[in-house]
Amino acid sequence: YEPFIGVYVISYAWAAMRLCMTHGPARYFRERWN
Repeated sequence: YEPFIGVYVISYAWAAMRLCMTHGPARYFRERWN
């Protein structure tokens, strides 16, 4: 398991979490799944 892949996954998850906090969970999941 390469460290670069781990950093990429963590950064992606962090960006998604920030987006969720910015727009609100309901709006985030509605735009995400529809």
